[in-house]
Amino acid sequence: MTVRHDISVVALAIVVQVLLLLVGPGQAYLRANETECPTEALVDLTASFEKNPDRNGSSIVVDGVFYPADAIRWQGNKALGCPCRTRGCLPLCCSHDSCMGPVNRSTEAEFFPVHSPESMQVDPDFQVSQYWQFAWNPCHGGDRYILTPENPDPDFKDDKFQLLSNGSMYQPTIKHLRNYTDFCVDYMNNTYRMVVCFDEGDTPAPSIENIHSIFPTGMLISVPFLIATFVVYMLIPELRNIHGQTLCAYVFSLIVAYIALSTLQIIKQDTISDLSCYVYAYIVHFSFLASFFWLNVMCFDIWWTFG
Repeated sequence: MTVRHDISVVALAIVVQVLLLLVGPGQAYLRANETECPTEALVDLTASFEKNPDRNGSSIVVDGVFYPADAIRWQGNKALGCPCRTRGCLPLCCSHDSCMGPVNRSTEAEFFPVHSPESMQVDPDFQVSQYWQFAWNPCHGGDRYILTPENPDPDFKDDKFQLLSNGSMYQPTIKHLRNYTDFCVDYMNNTYRMVVCFDEGDTPAPSIENIHSIFPTGMLISVPFLIATFVVYMLIPELRNIHGQTLCAYVFSLIVAYIALSTLQIIKQDTISDLSCYVYAYIVHFSFLASFFWLNVMCFDIWWTFG
C-alpha cells in the first residue's frame, strides 16, 4: 500500500512539473505590455545599478534576491526587476480601491498550508514570508470567484487546491495548475480566501449573475408605468384628494427605490466607491421604508372610508 502511495505521489509530482513547463512564467491575465511579470510585482533596481556601467548585460543581487539579466526590464534609465523569475510570488487581492496587507509571521498560522512542487506534500520548513508578496487585481475588473474547498457539497469538489511554494496553485480534482497571475489571496471574515479568475471560455457564475440581472430589468420596466401613474394623479384635479395624494407619495417612493436599487445591481461592484455604496444603501433603505409606510396609510384610509 505504501509503495502504491509513493508511486502515486511521484506520478502526481511529474504531472505538476510538466504542467509548470507548459504554463511558463506568464498567462493571459498579464496586460498587453507585460511580457512576463505584472507591473505591480516589479522592483526598482535603479539605485543598485548606478555603480554598474555594464547595466544591460548584468545580473544583480539585491536584498538577497538574485535577478538574472533576462529578469530585468529597462525603461529609459530606470531598471525594474521581476522577483517572480527566481522565487515564488504571492499576489494579494485588490478591490474597491483597497488592497490586502502582507501576510506576516503573526498571521502565518492561519494561512493555507504550502506544498512543495516536487513532492506535492506540505512543506513544514517553508515560511510565507519567503514569497514575494505584491498587491494587484489579476482579473482586471473581470469576473472572479472564491474557492471554498471546505464546502461538503459535491458541486464544490473542484474547489480543492494546493498552494505551492513556487507561487503556483494546483487543483487536484480537475488536475489544473494555475500560475500566480491567475489568482490572488484575500482576507475575508477573519479567514484567508483564494480568489480565482474565470478562464477564457468559462461560463462565469453559472446562473447567479443572469438571475441577478432579471431583478433590475423588471424594476426598470416598472418605472415608466409608475411615473405615468404619478403624472396622471398629479394632473387631474379630481384625483388629487387624500387617497390620490397618498398614492402619489407611495408611487414616488417606489420610483426612487427601484431606480436606486437597479442602478446598484447593474453597476459592477468593483467600480463603486465606499461613499457611493453608503449613499445608495441609505436611499434604497429609506425609499422602501417610505413606500411601506405610505402603503399602510392607504390601507388605513380605505378601511376608514369603506369600513
